[in-house]
Amino acid sequence: MRTTFLLSCFTFFSLLSNGQNPDIVKLRKEINQHPQQDEYRVNRLNKIAEIGNNILPDDERMKLVDEALQISRSIKYSVGEGFALLNLAITGRNRYTKEERDNFIMQADSIAKKSGNKELEGYVLLRIGLSKRFGNE
Repeated sequence: MRTTFLLSCFTFFSLLSNGQNPDIVKLRKEINQHPQQDEYRVNRLNKIAEIGNNILPDDERMKLVDEALQISRSIKYSVGEGFALLNLAITGRNRYTKEERDNFIMQADSIAKKSGNKELEGYVLLRIGLSKRFGNE
């Protein structure tokens, strides 16, 4: 009983302290120092959105994802677009239907296959598996 209580307290405080995740703080600083609309910025925006899942509010993450998607499309950075689409499928759970989110994942899958980027392919497969297992929530 005591162990369960201590474990619950530890989990609560660790989740509470994640509001100021040091990786997010570092990436935000890098973005603020790098206003150029390029792959570097897209990668950091996507990383914050990924790390910020369940930490940052969805609206804040949507702004990051939208910017990453817009920049990656304008500079024709397909891998960045693929990661942004995956983040959109996750972050947009309250904004888009399941079919729309599945479509984002399939677009990312297509980009992953065309680009041959193994990291993107892995994330897509993980997302597809989670979607099938948990209904894309």
